[in-house]
Amino acid sequence: MYDIKIINARYPDYDTNELKVDDICIKDGKIEYIGKTSEGAKVEIDGKGLVTSPGFIDIHMHEEELDRYPDLSRFYVAERMLKMGVTTALGGNCGINYQPPEEFIEAVGKHGSPINYMLKIGYNTFRKNAGLDSPFDPMSPEVLEQIKREIVRTLETGVKGISFGIEYSPGISYEEMLEVSKLLDPERHMVSAHYRKDGADSMTSVEEMIGLSRESNVPMQISHIGSCSGYGFMEKSLEMIDKANGDGIDVMADCYPYNAFCTYIGSTVFEDGCIEKWDVGYDSIMMTEEPYRNMHCTKEIFNDARTNYPDMLAVAFVMKEKEIIDAMKHPCVMIGSDEIYNGSKGHPRGAGSFPRVLGKYVREEKIMSLVEALNKMTKMPADRLGLTRKGQIREGFHADITMFSEGSIIDRADFNNPIEPPEGIEYVFVNGRMVLRDGEILDGTAGGFISA
Repeated sequence: MYDIKIINARYPDYDTNELKVDDICIKDGKIEYIGKTSEGAKVEIDGKGLVTSPGFIDIHMHEEELDRYPDLSRFYVAERMLKMGVTTALGGNCGINYQPPEEFIEAVGKHGSPINYMLKIGYNTFRKNAGLDSPFDPMSPEVLEQIKREIVRTLETGVKGISFGIEYSPGISYEEMLEVSKLLDPERHMVSAHYRKDGADSMTSVEEMIGLSRESNVPMQISHIGSCSGYGFMEKSLEMIDKANGDGIDVMADCYPYNAFCTYIGSTVFEDGCIEKWDVGYDSIMMTEEPYRNMHCTKEIFNDARTNYPDMLAVAFVMKEKEIIDAMKHPCVMIGSDEIYNGSKGHPRGAGSFPRVLGKYVREEKIMSLVEALNKMTKMPADRLGLTRKGQIREGFHADITMFSEGSIIDRADFNNPIEPPEGIEYVFVNGRMVLRDGEILDGTAGGFISA
């Protein structure tokens, strides 16, 4: 007897780029059989009218800071991920770890979590922990050797690689990044980078990231390319990625489906000259927390927030939507939410990215087919992360599955309520366990840590 049987399941076949219909039989956490069978199951679900997709894989997000918010569950980020159909996520991006990687890995592995997690070393955090308190501090040979020893030790915990938040710590040199990237195993690991500069400088930033992959021989994931190049420079940046891949350099990117980014108001992103660089007014920046929650900036609010509330998240409505669409459609770009919250405050991308792509951009605007979009959320990131048994509906694969209504799926989170769950997600399974039904979480412990 099977644990779960999904009859009349309509699922993507990436070999034919079509949706197929069949029965999917799950047992012991895996898809054991696809096809018609008289064998029964403990639970039977009729998939008619729904799409039965591999669980979404978020290749770029920011894991929770465990136990920081006593009024929220420990895995408050993962719960929001789960509600939008994500079953596996990669944290530790943009150079940031919110706690030592081994602590997060232990917490997930010991008690389980709502989703599966992978993690990267956040290089900026390691740099700061080594005593480089200013983001502009240059590296010394002695401190670099200390950090390298710590990286080698942490790689043994199963992390997927290293992330650099270059814009957040401009003191990070190319040579410094190259030296630590060479500690990685190109067959197991990857590097990712939040660019050095955006806007008109984005092409120089993209070239730096391509060069890092070329010289280290480690795959490069360009983080949230929309907020790097989505100011009139996307076409050229994508051409550079195409050329790099044509030259045998392994470079890909991710993008979230919004034309506004979100980060800490006190960060170097908002250094002097940013308003002029983006060619916008101060009112294009919205604060997300008290005392300025949901207020668009004046120059006075902007300066006060940077001085007195540097850890407040701010949303900047500065990118061009057409450029975001061009990025999402590109064959080397997959979907990543770049989720980041201070508790319940932040950007709606952390609760709505994947349903937004499927509802707004696939069903309503038809910028790509449903199967193309699902590929960018499932198989592409699975392949990128070396998850050889995830990302497809195939026999022997892990039963990470998201079932949704093609006709009603849509994001409901917005900038006033950035954690509102989406509509249209009917069921989610993680490792063969039903963890969500009709938007309600049934099981918050089915996920685990996935070692590189």
